[in-house]
Amino acid sequence: MEENFSEVSRFAAEFSARLAARGTACAAIVRGCLDSTNSEGLRLLRSKSARPPFAVAALRQSAGRGRLGRRWFSKEGASLAMSVCVELAKSAEVMESFTVRAGLGVCGELRKLCGAELFVKWPNDIYSRGGMKVAGMLAELEIGADAAAAVFGIGVNVDFSGLSEGEIPDEIRGAACDLRSLSGGDFSVCDVAAAAVAGVLGAEKYLGRTGGEFEKFDWLKGRRVNAEAGAEKFCGIARGVDSRGRLRVALEDGSERLLCGGEATLKKDWRPAL
Repeated sequence: MEENFSEVSRFAAEFSARLAARGTACAAIVRGCLDSTNSEGLRLLRSKSARPPFAVAALRQSAGRGRLGRRWFSKEGASLAMSVCVELAKSAEVMESFTVRAGLGVCGELRKLCGAELFVKWPNDIYSRGGMKVAGMLAELEIGADAAAAVFGIGVNVDFSGLSEGEIPDEIRGAACDLRSLSGGDFSVCDVAAAAVAGVLGAEKYLGRTGGEFEKFDWLKGRRVNAEAGAEKFCGIARGVDSRGRLRVALEDGSERLLCGGEATLKKDWRPAL
């Protein structure tokens, strides 16, 4: 697909202006169409064509990926497809907790931008209070001999009001919603992009206090979940996260399990919190 250079230039200029207005020091790289912004971020990082921190946004994304091989819906003007590349200290706590810390940062900045009640569903989704998915995130680490970096992919449903019912994939219809419908606020995709970048870059402030801060955004807290860690499956009550962002699951026998890099889904009888 050919790039619309005028539209790419307009988006890049607006995105950069929004970052500058926030005082956010991050290079903005915009493409018309990409397979995946995470893949492009990794290519730029490995080729040393860009130095962190930088953000890669695409007007259209053909093969955006989420966790467990899932794909992310992308539609120009209706959603944001972006990845933010940042350097990380080479320590287990920093790297292990990064996804949750960055998710906290993004959720907090989106709350401030649009005024909607948004929550983090461990480990890497943003939900409305009623359980509709608003955003998905995927961190991919690049660890070298002397340095480490993360490419943090973010897909956000920004404004579905201009879409016909047929343009929304069957697999997300009724399970996802957009920021505009939640808040009715006046913001653009570039506003959302700049807010998300600020959130990722602000992840460091949660280091050492991830568990306490997560409680303010925790969508699963107190709910019964089905948990999967590799081939092992168990059920329990979600009790927040520890300092490394691992989900704490209270089991029926009174013990507690920590879930890292697995999956936690609600039992079918869940109800939205009042």
